[in-house]
Amino acid sequence: MFKNRHVVRGIGALACVGATMLVVTALYIAFTPVAHPTINGVQYRYVFPIMPLFFYCISPARVHSHIDRRVTQTMVYGGFALMTVLTLMDVYIPLLVATLK
Repeated sequence: MFKNRHVVRGIGALACVGATMLVVTALYIAFTPVAHPTINGVQYRYVFPIMPLFFYCISPARVHSHIDRRVTQTMVYGGFALMTVLTLMDVYIPLLVATLK
């Protein structure tokens, strides 16, 4: 589809880095006191949606694998499902505990 895949992957990687910087900047503006040594509010769940695209962009263009395609797809979809469950647990379990108190 694209003649120069390296340019597309580079733009994708820059977009991922830019999106991460926007998230961190928003958290810095919203939750961090002036001159604080760390940025408050940064959590892994803000980076998880960006990670698969970033890893795709920095991966080699041609990777030959001897693993069955179904196994690879199961691992990828299982990883996404695990990230989704962990993110939901991180959000909803504290809410549930606060509600039950």
